[in-house]
Amino acid sequence: MRTIRIIIGLICAAFLLVSNRARAFDYSVPDHWGYRQLLEELEIRGRAPLLKGYGPYSYQEIAALIDNLPKEEWRLNHSAALNAFNPACDALLFINPRAAGNLGSDTLDGRLYNKTFGGINIGQGHWSMAGAYYMLAGEQPAADYYKKLWRGFSGGSDQMYLRYSSSRGYFQIGKDHLSLGSGLVLSGQQAFEKGQAEYRLNKHLKIFFFTGQLDKMADSPAVYNRYLAGHRAELTFGRVQLGFNEFAIYGGEGRNIEPYYLLPFYIFQAEQLNKLYVDDNVIWDMDIKAVLPPFRFRAELMVDDFQIDSESPTDNEPTQAGFLAQADWAVLDRPFFATASIKYQMVTDWTFNQPNIWNRFLFEGQPLGGEYGNDYDRLSLGASLVTGRDRGSLEIYHRRKGQGSIDQPWNEPWVSDTTWQGRFPTGTVERAMGAKFAMSHYLGHWDPLAIGGDYYLVAETGWERTKNLHHSAGATGTSWQIRLGLEAMFRSDIFKID
Repeated sequence: MRTIRIIIGLICAAFLLVSNRARAFDYSVPDHWGYRQLLEELEIRGRAPLLKGYGPYSYQEIAALIDNLPKEEWRLNHSAALNAFNPACDALLFINPRAAGNLGSDTLDGRLYNKTFGGINIGQGHWSMAGAYYMLAGEQPAADYYKKLWRGFSGGSDQMYLRYSSSRGYFQIGKDHLSLGSGLVLSGQQAFEKGQAEYRLNKHLKIFFFTGQLDKMADSPAVYNRYLAGHRAELTFGRVQLGFNEFAIYGGEGRNIEPYYLLPFYIFQAEQLNKLYVDDNVIWDMDIKAVLPPFRFRAELMVDDFQIDSESPTDNEPTQAGFLAQADWAVLDRPFFATASIKYQMVTDWTFNQPNIWNRFLFEGQPLGGEYGNDYDRLSLGASLVTGRDRGSLEIYHRRKGQGSIDQPWNEPWVSDTTWQGRFPTGTVERAMGAKFAMSHYLGHWDPLAIGGDYYLVAETGWERTKNLHHSAGATGTSWQIRLGLEAMFRSDIFKID
């Protein structure tokens, strides 16, 4: 009898082990799927523990917290699109088309806008793979866009990675989005290739680190390799969280990945000071978050360069830094979630810049952090809304943008002119007042041809009036945009692992 019990116990244990392994793998869910807003609504109301200060979050992290939504209908509706990342399927094909009519001050005749994501997720045991692409049409690319453009269509890879997940963290190699803190240094808007890892030591401490490769830069006749590395220590005690981050961009002609940027416990700045012929661009960053429902406060301080010595004209270089502070208040819990916020952020001139062009915090011509780069400040009032079927946001803002930019030539005016005084923002300052509104409404589920499908009505509007437009004194301009369309999510598990 005892032997039978042992055999039954072993069978049950084996079953549980297999079941746990089947659910062990996980996927990264980029912020453009909209789940960060949903989780933050739960966090500020005390319905979820403090969210980690870096992303994107994984399916398992999001799914566990969505269970804290107040009603079953809310949980079903808001988790519909998330099923594309559900580890219940060992292989799943998905496509996410977003089509809209776009009308604006520069497109008075209207224009069809389309952005489509699609790919496949495969997982088994602790391992998972993702391969996702995007296609975009209906928007003019940036002036420095260098990728293939065919009859108004552009596209590329979005997520391409191999991931090992465990109960204490994960290791991932490939292309994916990545944001840290409130996004002053690294916003996560653009995916890039890297190796990254997370490890949770205990309930109070997590460590995270990564090393990746950015796009190359050229300065005839040389072509420069470029790399980005970073690490984070995150401390959480009750309702307070502290994050300590360090980033380094480095590279040059023929330079490869440095081993000391691969390891999590090296202090990049100290390592750079102790090595010959190394002039990399290191940034220190700290963020804090405190939640006392229904209130939340967060701030981030970033320092690119701070002069301690005063022994030569080069030591007169101004402080290069950024700061962000945001306060949120959960105004309503019933019959829907409504949250109000106020936010201020600023980045000084010359921040993210450096004499070596390959050490600038740019990726494919765009800032790695906030969209305005440097030499700006921005004050905004916002509100967010979540109902059983809706997610929405409204923002009214005022922005000042100086003439500085991350890619401007490094000329050190504080060296050649002893009377030079820095000002903020610099030059002829653009001053803009504007408003943005976005809404997504869940229409429902439908299974055409046995392929699961969920459908959404989406709307976006924006208006902005600018003084000293393009830094031209006295010039003014007004721009506006209205976008209304449909979004769908189709998925199928027709690709199964034998």
